[in-house]
Amino acid sequence: MDSKIETNQPIKLNLATRLGLSFAIVSTVTLLILSLVLIYASYQTQRNEIQIHQIKTAREVSLVISSYISDVLTSLNLFALMQPLFDIDHDNTKQGLSLHDNQTEQLNKLLVHRRLVLNALTLLDTQGMEIAKVSQFRTYLPKEYKNQANHETFKQAMSGSHYISLVGISPTSGLLSINIAIPIIRGDVIQGVLCADMCRSQCDFLVARSFQCKNWRDWLCLFG
Repeated sequence: MDSKIETNQPIKLNLATRLGLSFAIVSTVTLLILSLVLIYASYQTQRNEIQIHQIKTAREVSLVISSYISDVLTSLNLFALMQPLFDIDHDNTKQGLSLHDNQTEQLNKLLVHRRLVLNALTLLDTQGMEIAKVSQFRTYLPKEYKNQANHETFKQAMSGSHYISLVGISPTSGLLSINIAIPIIRGDVIQGVLCADMCRSQCDFLVARSFQCKNWRDWLCLFG
């Protein structure tokens, strides 16, 4: 009668087998560590490339925005230099136009000419009082004019400097805009201040066109 012989003795591995297993374990751990190092190095490289791309893009965007604002400032300065806003125009006087009417007419011409860039224009005297005001969104009556003597816009322009605000919500249009103010100078005398409500959306359009952004996803990609 056949019988099975069962033993509980552990299997003994020879030296070669044990060395082989040890080498396999060490090799696996080494490869795992090497993989983690390569993954981390790749992550850092990609991160540095993204940061470089963001810095480059930010500089290019700043250049576009700076050029946009400079163009508006140039237009306002030329307008203030060429138009007799505080001088009586004899041709208009013959047509029955008062100084206020002439000022409003000149502001309207500039607003129409730069309608894609400007939302509103305001002319202030040396006391900060609004004396002419035009907008693409509404018509102002003289009784609605206010005094801006306490506004930083007026104070800086009256000191002979240009004023450029941060981006904010325009109380006139309810749109994102930038306020600009320049002094109107004849000779060495400041005759008043010209304020402009500059349209932010056109600036965004120029940036998007420069970087060929078609939608909000492209805007996200623009900054990495």
